[in-house]
Amino acid sequence: MSRGPATGEEGADGGTGRDGTGQDMEPRVMPNGWSRFLLLQVLCSASHATPATGAGLLHPPSDVSVDSVNMKHRLTWRPPEVSCATVSYSVQFQGEFELRILNGSWEEVQACQRIGACVCDLSDHLASDSDYELRVRAECGGAVSRWARPAMPFNRKQTRLAPPALSIHTTGSSAQVHFPDLPPALHLFLTHWQRGDELRASTVWVSVEERPFLLSQLQEGATYCLRAQIQLPGSNRSASSDTHCFSIADSQFPGLEASIVCVATLVTMALLGGLLWCVSRVGRSLVHSCYPQEPLPAALDCIQHHVVLRLVVHPQQCETHNAVLLLWPAQLHTHSSPGKTGTECCRCSAECCAPLLSGGGGAILTEG
Repeated sequence: MSRGPATGEEGADGGTGRDGTGQDMEPRVMPNGWSRFLLLQVLCSASHATPATGAGLLHPPSDVSVDSVNMKHRLTWRPPEVSCATVSYSVQFQGEFELRILNGSWEEVQACQRIGACVCDLSDHLASDSDYELRVRAECGGAVSRWARPAMPFNRKQTRLAPPALSIHTTGSSAQVHFPDLPPALHLFLTHWQRGDELRASTVWVSVEERPFLLSQLQEGATYCLRAQIQLPGSNRSASSDTHCFSIADSQFPGLEASIVCVATLVTMALLGGLLWCVSRVGRSLVHSCYPQEPLPAALDCIQHHVVLRLVVHPQQCETHNAVLLLWPAQLHTHSSPGKTGTECCRCSAECCAPLLSGGGGAILTEG
């Protein structure tokens, strides 16, 4: 918010800028233009030759004020009426923290020390809602003017809210809304609607994390409009920005997106199936390599050849021991006696069992 010119000026030592007699210390200005020019040259030469020990050789800046718009604070002033060839300016500020905690000290604005411009950006320094005292002075060589202040302390709550600037970038069926140079301390509200349907407009609060704001799933071939407002917490909203409209282009290949999604799904399923097959094969190989399977002994491998078990009992020839003979199916006719029910095997007669063993493929198990 703009301020009026300073009504009072400080001396370099905090005085009132008056001499010992109580009169204002103002340089005499000769009516003749050449005399005035010569006087300025003499003053500048004297300030370069001998450093000034007190203020007053230079007029202080005038019309010191704060211009604050959307939390962008700038201290401005007019150059002194009497100046040397090159005048520089330095700015200091004092807030509640400096006044109460730092015993009334003044902080220098590092970016505004001995500058040639008549403006200083204070946006990053006025970070609280307290009142701030601001001051600026002019320097030329060793000469230093008195401090000049705005007419009143400044509080950032006094900032003037103007409609925010915005820009829109569209991509496919989405639009991204940018808000350049918008401080995070300001609340942002965005109203958007489809052209011709403003009664169904939607207003959303856009947080700092959502900037730039994304509008997605917009209808192809449709035109959308939007406008924005900002608000300082605890105060009214700004005026709305100008209405900005944009169009979403029609797709050059209708159904292309659906086809791409379908193909991508099929490819994904094929890759997943191949991956599962590879995992099963590799897993089986790992199991066989880590836990090898030993082949069964020949005596136990008979299950795979349909072994026929026959129990033969012949008490007439010898002492019977309930022998069990394992034979291949092809050997049943070779070792069977005509007219008998089974093949004979006797423990007492080796001749009885010799024909059975000579054929191969059989085994005799006895119970003794």
